[in-house]
Amino acid sequence: MQAITGNRARGGLYISGVNGGMLVTLKDFWQKHPSSIDIDYLANDQAECTIWFWSNQAKAMNLEHYTDQTHVESAYEGFDELRATATGIANTNEGTITLFSEAPTDKMLNFYLQIHQQKPLLHCDPLYYVETKACGFLIYLENHI
Repeated sequence: MQAITGNRARGGLYISGVNGGMLVTLKDFWQKHPSSIDIDYLANDQAECTIWFWSNQAKAMNLEHYTDQTHVESAYEGFDELRATATGIANTNEGTITLFSEAPTDKMLNFYLQIHQQKPLLHCDPLYYVETKACGFLIYLENHI
């Protein structure tokens, strides 16, 4: 894909050599800006790849509290001992490395890029969850499931 087409980056980089290759991907790459994938020494015998969940070229993440007023007593800022701290702030990031013993086709690379962005989720019939109490004790009502 050419950079001038205006499409968003898919968050993957494939690097290969005579013994195979490696695909690195970042889930939700452009949505999680400023994530980045850096590659150095690509023309040398050993390239270096660095995956940044928060790019070192970006400003530091601002974790300052936006106000000194308590808005919701049930939220983390509603507790005096935790007021106006970054405790409880989280952001999940996912990266994947896929190794290849031979060069993959474009179709294979597109498959891996897609599957790493939208991993399939396994699920059972709702009745199974009720019967096994996987979600706790539920009262089963035949007409409501």
